[in-house]
Amino acid sequence: MKFSEAWLLRILYFLVFCCTASWLPVMADYCKSKGLNGTESSLILSITPVMMFLVQPLYGMMADKWGYKKTILFASLFSAISYLGYLYDGGFAWLIIVTIIMSVFYNTIQSGLDSLALLLSKNNPNFSYGKLRIAGAAGWAFTGIITGQVIDAININVIFIISFISMSLVFIFSFFIKEEKEKQAIEASSYKNLGDVLKNPALIFLLCAVLIISAGTSTIWYFYSTYMKVATIY
Repeated sequence: MKFSEAWLLRILYFLVFCCTASWLPVMADYCKSKGLNGTESSLILSITPVMMFLVQPLYGMMADKWGYKKTILFASLFSAISYLGYLYDGGFAWLIIVTIIMSVFYNTIQSGLDSLALLLSKNNPNFSYGKLRIAGAAGWAFTGIITGQVIDAININVIFIISFISMSLVFIFSFFIKEEKEKQAIEASSYKNLGDVLKNPALIFLLCAVLIISAGTSTIWYFYSTYMKVATIY
């Protein structure tokens, strides 16, 4: 079986967003179902965005050493396995450990796919990054529609079964990433231009704006389902 690079990336984006949509919007509900209070739930929910920032040096080292294909294969495999850890009822400390492990590998996948997309857009003028986002949005919508119904039919733990299946498919399809792109990936992950970035006021302003927006939207991502439950009562 052979896929074009563009179609392979669309499939991977679709599956990654399927995975994300299955757990992220209802993670607060899962924490509540485990008897966690507001402070404990907020701590669990904050781990993934914090690790998104901290994992970047790790991702860079992995890409430098292995290339994107092996990095995504490794990250997707252990990310899929980590979701099964949520099925074990080990208390608050266990949830912290599982969430840290999951976040390290999950965030590595996101970075790897975005880097591959940028490389492809650089080498192929006809490639549209926007179409990848459409594939991701389709994955989010597809899983978002069915997840609530499955939760009602079974229980909230099923979100991690869906996540495991979606991420396992990411692992399988990642085998089709072309090996010859790895040298370009290694070069693209270099930090040699970091100094130029820090000297660019407009870019620093943009990054700060993105940080502020992300901080605000995280509240919506994680607690909107809780708000909807309260809103329906009144």
